[in-house]
Amino acid sequence: MEVKLKPIKKLEVTTVIDNYADLILQGREDTVRRPLFREGKVNAPLLAEHGLSLFIQIHHEGRTLRVLLDTGLTETGTLYNMAHLDLPLDKTDYLVLSHGHFDHFGALYQVYERNIVPRGAPFLCHPWAFHQRGVKRENQLFPFPRLDRKRLEDMGVKIMEEAGPTLLEEVLLVTGEIPRKTDFEIGFPMGYVEINGQIQQDALLDDQALVVHVEGKGLVVISGCGHSGIINTVNYARELTGTEEVYGVIGGFHLSGPVYEPYIQKTVDAMKAINPKLLVPTHCTGFEAEMAFAQQMPQAFVLNAVGTTFVI
Repeated sequence: MEVKLKPIKKLEVTTVIDNYADLILQGREDTVRRPLFREGKVNAPLLAEHGLSLFIQIHHEGRTLRVLLDTGLTETGTLYNMAHLDLPLDKTDYLVLSHGHFDHFGALYQVYERNIVPRGAPFLCHPWAFHQRGVKRENQLFPFPRLDRKRLEDMGVKIMEEAGPTLLEEVLLVTGEIPRKTDFEIGFPMGYVEINGQIQQDALLDDQALVVHVEGKGLVVISGCGHSGIINTVNYARELTGTEEVYGVIGGFHLSGPVYEPYIQKTVDAMKAINPKLLVPTHCTGFEAEMAFAQQMPQAFVLNAVGTTFVI
Protein backbone atom coordinates (compact mmCIF):
# COMPACT_ATOMS: atom_id res chain seq x y z
CA MET A 1 0.00 0.00 0.00
CA GLU A 2 1.30 3.41 -0.96
CA VAL A 3 -0.14 6.72 0.25
CA LYS A 4 0.10 9.83 -1.93
CA LEU A 5 1.52 12.30 0.57
CA LYS A 6 1.73 15.77 -0.94
CA PRO A 7 5.03 17.60 -0.27
CA ILE A 8 4.69 20.76 1.81
CA LYS A 9 6.58 24.05 1.91
CA LYS A 10 7.33 24.40 5.63
CA LEU A 11 6.94 22.47 8.88
CA GLU A 12 7.10 23.75 12.46
CA VAL A 13 7.18 21.37 15.45
CA THR A 14 7.01 22.92 18.93
CA THR A 15 7.66 20.94 22.11
CA VAL A 16 4.85 21.68 24.55
CA ILE A 17 5.94 19.00 27.05
CA ASP A 18 9.01 16.79 27.27
CA ASN A 19 11.14 15.31 30.05
CA TYR A 20 13.75 18.05 29.91
CA ALA A 21 13.87 21.81 30.49
CA ASP A 22 16.89 24.03 29.88
CA LEU A 23 16.50 27.78 29.68
CA ILE A 24 19.83 28.55 28.01
CA LEU A 25 20.27 25.88 25.35
CA GLN A 26 21.55 27.32 22.10
CA GLY A 27 19.58 27.14 18.88
CA ARG A 28 20.75 26.34 15.36
CA GLU A 29 20.44 29.22 12.90
CA ASP A 30 16.80 29.37 11.80
CA THR A 31 16.01 25.66 12.20
CA VAL A 32 16.12 25.23 16.00
CA ARG A 33 14.46 28.03 17.97
CA ARG A 34 14.82 28.05 21.73
CA PRO A 35 12.22 29.68 24.01
CA LEU A 36 14.37 32.03 26.14
CA PHE A 37 13.73 35.29 24.29
CA ARG A 38 10.65 36.63 22.53
CA GLU A 39 9.83 40.19 21.53
CA GLY A 40 12.80 41.58 23.41
CA LYS A 41 11.85 39.95 26.70
CA VAL A 42 13.05 36.98 28.70
CA ASN A 43 10.29 34.40 28.70
CA ALA A 44 8.87 32.68 31.76
CA PRO A 45 10.49 29.31 32.57
CA LEU A 46 8.62 26.27 31.32
CA LEU A 47 7.83 23.00 33.10
CA ALA A 48 9.14 19.55 32.21
CA GLU A 49 7.58 16.20 33.10
CA HIS A 50 7.69 12.57 32.04
CA GLY A 51 5.39 12.97 29.07
CA LEU A 52 5.21 14.30 25.54
CA SER A 53 3.14 16.86 23.69
CA LEU A 54 4.04 18.40 20.34
CA PHE A 55 2.26 21.16 18.42
CA ILE A 56 2.71 20.74 14.68
CA GLN A 57 2.06 23.40 12.03
CA ILE A 58 2.13 22.41 8.37
CA HIS A 59 2.30 25.32 5.92
CA HIS A 60 1.38 24.71 2.30
CA GLU A 61 -0.35 26.58 -0.51
CA GLY A 62 -1.51 29.44 1.71
CA ARG A 63 -3.05 27.11 4.30
CA THR A 64 -1.79 25.99 7.71
CA LEU A 65 -2.84 22.61 9.11
CA ARG A 66 -2.38 22.52 12.90
CA VAL A 67 -2.19 19.29 14.87
CA LEU A 68 -1.60 18.62 18.56
CA LEU A 69 0.14 15.27 19.08
CA ASP A 70 -0.45 14.00 22.64
CA THR A 71 -1.03 16.05 25.80
CA GLY A 72 1.65 15.02 28.28
CA LEU A 73 1.41 13.42 31.70
CA THR A 74 -0.51 16.04 33.73
CA GLU A 75 -2.58 19.12 33.26
CA THR A 76 -0.14 20.93 35.59
CA GLY A 77 2.74 20.85 33.14
CA THR A 78 0.88 20.81 29.83
CA LEU A 79 -1.58 23.61 30.55
CA TYR A 80 1.07 25.79 32.17
CA ASN A 81 3.33 25.55 29.13
CA MET A 82 0.43 26.10 26.76
CA ALA A 83 -0.37 29.31 28.61
CA HIS A 84 3.23 30.53 28.32
CA LEU A 85 3.97 29.53 24.74
CA ASP A 86 2.77 31.73 21.91
CA LEU A 87 0.95 29.01 19.98
CA PRO A 88 -2.35 29.22 18.06
CA LEU A 89 -3.80 26.21 19.88
CA ASP A 90 -7.29 27.63 19.42
CA LYS A 91 -6.85 26.97 15.70
CA THR A 92 -5.96 23.29 16.14
CA ASP A 93 -7.52 21.15 13.39
CA TYR A 94 -6.87 17.68 14.87
CA LEU A 95 -5.72 16.16 18.13
CA VAL A 96 -3.84 12.91 17.49
CA LEU A 97 -2.92 10.35 20.15
CA SER A 98 0.28 8.41 19.50
CA HIS A 99 -0.85 5.55 21.79
CA GLY A 100 -2.99 4.93 24.86
CA HIS A 101 -0.47 5.43 27.67
CA PHE A 102 -1.30 7.98 30.34
CA ASP A 103 1.89 10.03 29.90
CA HIS A 104 0.52 10.95 26.46
CA PHE A 105 -3.14 11.76 27.25
CA GLY A 106 -2.78 13.31 30.71
CA ALA A 107 -4.26 16.72 29.87
CA LEU A 108 -6.51 15.55 27.05
CA TYR A 109 -9.82 16.26 28.74
CA GLN A 110 -8.74 19.67 30.05
CA VAL A 111 -7.55 21.00 26.69
CA TYR A 112 -11.01 20.24 25.30
CA GLU A 113 -13.01 21.26 28.41
CA ARG A 114 -11.26 24.63 28.64
CA ASN A 115 -11.50 25.17 24.87
CA ILE A 116 -7.74 25.48 24.56
CA VAL A 117 -8.24 23.20 21.58
CA PRO A 118 -11.63 23.58 19.85
CA ARG A 119 -14.09 20.82 20.70
CA GLY A 120 -14.74 20.62 16.99
CA ALA A 121 -11.19 19.40 16.42
CA PRO A 122 -11.52 15.62 15.91
CA PHE A 123 -9.64 13.24 18.20
CA LEU A 124 -7.80 10.63 16.13
CA CYS A 125 -6.63 7.43 17.80
CA HIS A 126 -6.27 3.69 17.27
CA PRO A 127 -9.13 1.55 18.71
CA TRP A 128 -6.72 -0.07 21.18
CA ALA A 129 -6.12 3.28 22.88
CA PHE A 130 -9.19 2.75 25.09
CA HIS A 131 -8.11 -0.61 26.56
CA GLN A 132 -7.07 -1.00 30.20
CA ARG A 133 -3.26 -1.06 30.39
CA GLY A 134 -0.86 -1.81 33.20
CA VAL A 135 2.02 -3.90 34.45
CA LYS A 136 1.60 -7.41 35.75
CA ARG A 137 2.72 -8.78 39.12
CA GLU A 138 1.86 -12.35 40.18
CA ASN A 139 -0.98 -12.64 37.67
CA GLN A 140 -2.57 -9.39 38.82
CA LEU A 141 -2.76 -6.34 36.58
CA PHE A 142 -1.69 -3.12 38.30
CA PRO A 143 -3.60 -0.69 36.14
CA PHE A 144 -2.48 2.53 34.51
CA PRO A 145 -4.97 5.40 34.17
CA ARG A 146 -7.32 4.55 31.33
CA LEU A 147 -8.55 6.73 28.49
CA ASP A 148 -12.25 7.50 29.05
CA ARG A 149 -14.26 7.31 25.84
CA LYS A 150 -17.53 8.41 27.47
CA ARG A 151 -16.00 11.54 28.95
CA LEU A 152 -14.84 12.60 25.50
CA GLU A 153 -18.20 11.78 23.93
CA ASP A 154 -20.05 13.73 26.64
CA MET A 155 -17.97 16.78 25.71
CA GLY A 156 -19.09 16.42 22.11
CA VAL A 157 -15.64 15.44 20.84
CA LYS A 158 -15.66 13.59 17.51
CA ILE A 159 -13.61 10.40 17.94
CA MET A 160 -11.93 9.05 14.81
CA GLU A 161 -10.76 5.47 15.43
CA GLU A 162 -8.45 4.14 12.74
CA ALA A 163 -6.22 1.08 12.84
CA GLY A 164 -4.65 1.67 9.44
CA PRO A 165 -2.99 4.66 7.79
CA THR A 166 -4.92 7.93 7.74
CA LEU A 167 -4.13 10.78 5.36
CA LEU A 168 -5.17 14.19 6.69
CA GLU A 169 -5.79 16.86 4.05
CA GLU A 170 -3.24 15.25 1.71
CA VAL A 171 -0.23 16.57 3.69
CA LEU A 172 -0.11 14.64 6.98
CA LEU A 173 0.05 10.87 7.29
CA VAL A 174 -0.88 9.08 10.51
CA THR A 175 0.71 5.65 10.13
CA GLY A 176 -1.71 3.53 12.12
CA GLU A 177 -0.30 0.13 13.14
CA ILE A 178 3.40 -0.24 12.40
CA PRO A 179 4.78 -3.64 11.28
CA ARG A 180 7.51 -5.03 13.56
CA LYS A 181 10.32 -6.29 11.33
CA THR A 182 13.66 -5.62 13.02
CA ASP A 183 15.16 -8.22 15.34
CA PHE A 184 16.36 -5.69 17.94
CA GLU A 185 13.23 -3.64 18.67
CA ILE A 186 11.39 -5.51 21.40
CA GLY A 187 8.25 -3.47 22.05
CA PHE A 188 7.10 -3.13 25.66
CA PRO A 189 7.60 -6.57 27.25
CA MET A 190 6.67 -5.40 30.75
CA GLY A 191 3.29 -4.08 29.58
CA TYR A 192 -0.03 -5.90 29.78
CA VAL A 193 -3.52 -5.14 28.52
CA GLU A 194 -6.99 -6.39 29.36
CA ILE A 195 -9.12 -7.37 26.37
CA ASN A 196 -12.53 -9.00 26.77
CA GLY A 197 -11.75 -9.75 30.40
CA GLN A 198 -8.48 -11.51 29.57
CA ILE A 199 -5.08 -10.14 30.59
CA GLN A 200 -2.42 -10.56 27.92
CA GLN A 201 0.93 -9.09 27.00
CA ASP A 202 0.44 -5.71 25.40
CA ALA A 203 1.48 -5.69 21.75
CA LEU A 204 0.77 -1.94 21.71
CA LEU A 205 -0.84 -2.14 18.31
CA ASP A 206 -2.03 1.43 18.80
CA ASP A 207 1.51 2.85 18.64
CA GLN A 208 1.58 5.17 15.63
CA ALA A 209 3.55 8.10 14.22
CA LEU A 210 3.06 11.16 12.04
CA VAL A 211 4.78 11.66 8.68
CA VAL A 212 5.23 14.83 6.61
CA HIS A 213 7.11 15.26 3.33
CA VAL A 214 8.93 18.60 3.15
CA GLU A 215 9.55 19.67 -0.42
CA GLY A 216 13.18 19.38 -1.48
CA LYS A 217 14.20 17.75 1.82
CA GLY A 218 12.37 14.50 2.41
CA LEU A 219 10.28 12.86 5.11
CA VAL A 220 9.99 14.05 8.69
CA VAL A 221 8.84 11.25 11.00
CA ILE A 222 7.37 12.23 14.38
CA SER A 223 6.87 9.50 16.99
CA GLY A 224 5.28 9.46 20.44
CA CYS A 225 7.19 6.70 22.24
CA GLY A 226 8.20 4.56 19.32
CA HIS A 227 7.08 1.34 21.01
CA SER A 228 7.02 -0.29 17.57
CA GLY A 229 10.71 0.56 17.27
CA ILE A 230 11.92 3.84 15.82
CA ILE A 231 13.64 2.03 12.94
CA ASN A 232 10.48 0.05 12.15
CA THR A 233 8.59 3.34 12.30
CA VAL A 234 10.86 5.19 9.89
CA ASN A 235 11.04 2.26 7.49
CA TYR A 236 7.24 1.96 7.46
CA ALA A 237 6.95 5.68 6.71
CA ARG A 238 9.24 5.15 3.72
CA GLU A 239 7.23 2.13 2.59
CA LEU A 240 3.87 3.89 2.87
CA THR A 241 4.98 7.03 1.04
CA GLY A 242 7.35 5.51 -1.49
CA THR A 243 9.96 8.07 -0.41
CA GLU A 244 13.40 6.92 0.74
CA GLU A 245 14.91 10.25 1.76
CA VAL A 246 14.41 10.99 5.47
CA TYR A 247 15.24 14.53 6.55
CA GLY A 248 14.21 14.40 10.20
CA VAL A 249 13.22 12.03 13.00
CA ILE A 250 11.66 13.61 16.09
CA GLY A 251 10.10 11.93 19.14
CA GLY A 252 10.46 9.15 21.66
CA PHE A 253 12.66 6.17 20.76
CA HIS A 254 11.93 4.16 23.94
CA LEU A 255 15.45 2.98 24.74
CA SER A 256 15.51 3.95 28.41
CA GLY A 257 16.43 1.44 31.09
CA PRO A 258 18.32 -1.86 31.37
CA VAL A 259 15.80 -3.84 29.30
CA TYR A 260 16.50 -1.68 26.25
CA GLU A 261 20.11 -0.58 26.67
CA PRO A 262 21.55 -3.74 25.01
CA TYR A 263 19.81 -2.64 21.79
CA ILE A 264 21.00 0.96 21.72
CA GLN A 265 23.99 0.42 19.44
CA LYS A 266 22.00 -1.57 16.89
CA THR A 267 19.44 1.24 16.80
CA VAL A 268 22.16 3.87 16.37
CA ASP A 269 23.77 1.88 13.57
CA ALA A 270 20.44 1.53 11.76
CA MET A 271 19.70 5.24 12.20
CA LYS A 272 23.14 6.12 10.82
CA ALA A 273 22.27 4.10 7.71
CA ILE A 274 19.03 6.09 7.34
CA ASN A 275 21.14 9.26 7.74
CA PRO A 276 18.61 11.96 8.71
CA LYS A 277 19.83 15.56 8.72
CA LEU A 278 17.90 16.28 11.92
CA LEU A 279 17.64 13.83 14.81
CA VAL A 280 15.70 14.81 17.94
CA PRO A 281 15.28 11.97 20.45
CA THR A 282 12.77 12.94 23.15
CA HIS A 283 10.85 11.74 26.20
CA CYS A 284 11.49 8.00 26.70
CA THR A 285 14.68 7.70 24.64
CA GLY A 286 16.83 7.68 27.78
CA PHE A 287 20.15 9.26 28.72
CA GLU A 288 22.40 6.44 27.52
CA ALA A 289 20.75 6.34 24.10
CA GLU A 290 20.77 10.12 23.73
CA MET A 291 24.50 10.19 24.50
CA ALA A 292 25.12 7.49 21.90
CA PHE A 293 23.22 9.42 19.23
CA ALA A 294 24.94 12.68 20.22
CA GLN A 295 28.41 11.13 20.02
CA GLN A 296 27.90 9.11 16.86
CA MET A 297 25.59 11.44 14.90
CA PRO A 298 26.75 14.88 16.07
CA GLN A 299 25.79 16.77 12.92
CA ALA A 300 22.17 15.60 13.10
CA PHE A 301 21.57 15.31 16.85
CA VAL A 302 19.77 18.11 18.70
CA LEU A 303 19.07 18.00 22.44
CA ASN A 304 15.41 18.78 22.91
CA ALA A 305 13.82 20.85 25.68
CA VAL A 306 10.36 22.20 26.38
CA GLY A 307 9.51 25.21 24.26
CA THR A 308 11.88 24.37 21.42
CA THR A 309 10.55 24.83 17.88
CA PHE A 310 12.02 23.00 14.91
CA VAL A 311 11.51 24.80 11.60
CA ILE A 312 11.97 22.64 8.51
